[in-house]
Amino acid sequence: MKLRNNKTNPDSFNANSTDHPATFRPLTFLFVGIFLAAGLQACDDGGTVGSSFTPDESQVNTDTLKIPSTSEVSAPTFSGDEAHVSAGEYHDILFGFQKATALFQPALSYENLDTITSEANAYLELDIDEIYGNADATTAFTLYEITRRWRGRSWRPDSVAQINDFNPAGKAIYPDDEEDGVLTIPVADFWLDEFRDYFNDQDNDGYVENMFGFALKAEDAENIISFNVEDSRLVIDNQADTLGHTGFRSVAYSLEADRDTDFSKEETTLIFNTFENFMKLDFEINSEFIKADNISRAELVLYRDNDLLEQTLESNHQRNSADVLDAYLITSADLQLAIADEPVFQINYDEEKEAYRLNVTSFIRQHLMDDTEQAGRLHVITGNHYGKLLNTALFNHNSDEYFPRLLITSVDPD
Repeated sequence: MKLRNNKTNPDSFNANSTDHPATFRPLTFLFVGIFLAAGLQACDDGGTVGSSFTPDESQVNTDTLKIPSTSEVSAPTFSGDEAHVSAGEYHDILFGFQKATALFQPALSYENLDTITSEANAYLELDIDEIYGNADATTAFTLYEITRRWRGRSWRPDSVAQINDFNPAGKAIYPDDEEDGVLTIPVADFWLDEFRDYFNDQDNDGYVENMFGFALKAEDAENIISFNVEDSRLVIDNQADTLGHTGFRSVAYSLEADRDTDFSKEETTLIFNTFENFMKLDFEINSEFIKADNISRAELVLYRDNDLLEQTLESNHQRNSADVLDAYLITSADLQLAIADEPVFQINYDEEKEAYRLNVTSFIRQHLMDDTEQAGRLHVITGNHYGKLLNTALFNHNSDEYFPRLLITSVDPD
């Protein structure tokens, strides 16, 4: 993944820019009314700033408001039953050492599998989504049987699975000579024999109480591989014309991390989607901070420290794509609990503008109209694909040039 340098200055508002509100000369009084209404109408919070229209006699005001303060916060979180799951280890020069263990519990499902014969063999087929670290490295994986019950919904990154490490249930190397983009791990007969008994007896209760799936580990690896859970499966080969398969009852990952590195910048905040460290935007939406009336457009802009990210990435190494930020509206008390709610916003990275940009017009207007004290502050974290390790670096309020900001457009009808 090639990250772009910050070669352009942060946006200064320009009323004549195609990316910012502009004035125009109306053709008729009717068109004036139509376009004025359109210019003042709030946009959906998910998009970026577009053009708005005001009549000749209106004054367009554009303001850049610096977010006055940011801080680094952390919170507990869960790491089970997400769309992805990760395994491997990698020492990132910027983000430190990370070691992920993936957990899989196959489902006792008959949707795509009728029976398991005594001649059958089995293998895990794990669809690879991204590789974090050395993309050219060969990674050896070992599959271990989990010996104690676990629950994906309550699993945390620091949870540790109990495993039988004396008798591995499978081994594999990626990449191998077979299909690229898939990690295939043959499963040991001793595990399949037990699984077969519960499956053919349709004893789901007994299976849940006695078989707990696999832990997938890599030792002395140079990368962490994330797998797409929906496209991964346990395949059963009954030595017949077709293959049967089943998905997973639950998945999760555990993470060991050492974040001590030689890199730190006062103006940059490191962001981890494990909620170990993310950014609080400390500002209150009120008339004292936002002095404009008749707001026609408001946009939140956050800048990524692309130079730092590039300079700390070795040749032929890569990081998972972190092109979306999740924004949560939470209080300090919420940080004591595991954050399991959906974010209030998702902020996309604009490659052309080299910034994360979010239209917050409706959000700002609503809070300006609300007479009660604002509940919570916006917190931002890398997101969108949980179960993968998504790390990035954002400029904070200490940056003289790339500080977080609100871009406000307002219309003075006088």
